Amino acid sequence: MIFLLQIYYYTRFQVLSEDKEELHTSEIMKQVEERMVSFMTDVKDAAIAVSYNTTIQNYLESDDVIYKLTNHNNVTEITSGVMSSNKNISSIFLWDKKKIGIGSLTKKSFRVREDLEEGYEQDLYKRNAAFFGKVHNREGTTNPIYYYVHPILPQNVADYREESDHYDYSIVLYDLDYVDDMLSNIHATSNSLLMLIDNSGFIVSANKNRLKNQHLDDSTLERVADITDTKTLEFDQEMYTVQLKSINNFGLKIVSLIPVHEATNEIRNIRNVGSIVGLIMTLLIFTMGYAFFRSVTSPFDKIIRFMNNIGNKQGKQRMEIHSKNEIGFLMKEINVMLDKIDAANEHVIQTNSLLYETEITKKQAELLNLQSQINPHFLYNTLETIRSIALARNVMEVVEITTAISDIFRYSIKGKDYVTIENEMTCIQNYLQIMSIRYMDKFSFHIQVDDAIHQSRIPKMILQPIVENAIYHGLEQKSGKGILTIQGGKTEDNRIQFEITDNGIGIEDEKLKMIQASLSEVQPETLNLEVNSGLGLLNTHKRIQLAYGNGYGIEIDSKYNEGTTILVRMPWEDLS
Repeated sequence: MIFLLQIYYYTRFQVLSEDKEELHTSEIMKQVEERMVSFMTDVKDAAIAVSYNTTIQNYLESDDVIYKLTNHNNVTEITSGVMSSNKNISSIFLWDKKKIGIGSLTKKSFRVREDLEEGYEQDLYKRNAAFFGKVHNREGTTNPIYYYVHPILPQNVADYREESDHYDYSIVLYDLDYVDDMLSNIHATSNSLLMLIDNSGFIVSANKNRLKNQHLDDSTLERVADITDTKTLEFDQEMYTVQLKSINNFGLKIVSLIPVHEATNEIRNIRNVGSIVGLIMTLLIFTMGYAFFRSVTSPFDKIIRFMNNIGNKQGKQRMEIHSKNEIGFLMKEINVMLDKIDAANEHVIQTNSLLYETEITKKQAELLNLQSQINPHFLYNTLETIRSIALARNVMEVVEITTAISDIFRYSIKGKDYVTIENEMTCIQNYLQIMSIRYMDKFSFHIQVDDAIHQSRIPKMILQPIVENAIYHGLEQKSGKGILTIQGGKTEDNRIQFEITDNGIGIEDEKLKMIQASLSEVQPETLNLEVNSGLGLLNTHKRIQLAYGNGYGIEIDSKYNEGTTILVRMPWEDLS
């Protein structure tokens, strides 16, 4: 009878042990799955945070070079901020519709671009083309490069309805050090194997370094793919108990391999010492049950009474801790929870106060905006009043000056930053009309601009500073009557060229060389675009290069006591 009982309990313990091992392994795999889902979701969230950032969307949609240069640092700060929030992300960069990279570009970035263009060309034309990728065995790569691609749709998504359209993309490169560390610390048994594989059988990570970045052979991969429950499998010339768990939506599988002989070790020990341990445990259970009853019931009753009285008294309420066991730890955690609740309440109060102050600041800004809109109307009305008085008293010079000033004022503060040459020349004529009255016909001017370029687009107020320099620094100091000539047309290389010539006093050779050197050394990013900054010859040159590039700008030539010629070159943009 005793022998039969031993056989019965041994068999039962064997089944229970196998079930426990299977359950333990399932729990491990579930934890790994949860961590991997969290890891991959963090990578996706980083790409989504970049893709749906309005600053980045506006930056990629804009064709304005000035706007892009101005906001380039903002885009870099946004991607760097997102990257710094996740230590597993090694790089975040953008590919725009023209396949130009923006951000932290490295050799890995261009390997990813090659992989995308060759392996995912069709996916890149789909609006919802968000996917994980891997660069492996490509020339120039020693280890796999893992990345996630997410499209950056414009704010007006209706403009991109066709699948053949190109999109902007955010690309997140991430490291698997976290995954490697996680798996290397997980061992169900001393020689158990835990692997993370993709759909192609590539071992992404494992708790044994020798298995990483290897491929399962076809036969092993086929047998692993057929596993629906716990099975045995021969791997690396040894029999293993195998469990498989798929990570949905990420194309990954967790494979657990436990040597069969290690899974049954516990059974042998149970068979040998089962009876003795059973007797000892029975005595211990009675003893510990009595001690547990005495040590747990009273503290739990105290906790219940305390929780029922929370909020009934003024001030902070905390539990007195007298023991260092689990009950004492629970009391300590309750006190910590109450501290966090108090801190959260204080934070809510501070947040509400900050929101109130922010609302006040917003209202003040709206008031200042309304006040700023009053000033232009006031100036228009003042100029119109002066014009009316001058007209009534037949002072025609004042009428002409106020009319021209009003037109220039409206032109300079209203409308877009780019205007047609026709509008720009109207502004120049108004300015020259004022200067002719001021200097009492000390100089004459001639304007000759081809009709073919009248509708071409140029930056607003780009020629006025040059004309102003010609008058104040050339013609004003000349004895006798001067001549100012403005000519404009399109060159053979499809550029717009303006030639502004005066026969004033000219520029001395030494000073001319300094000016020419300054123009050749200008860097567009040093341009100060504050509203009140003066735009002289140098800043005009900077504005042109900032808008169109280093191939455009201003050239100056002058002879002392003979005159000065300034050439202005810009690209031709026909808006007709």
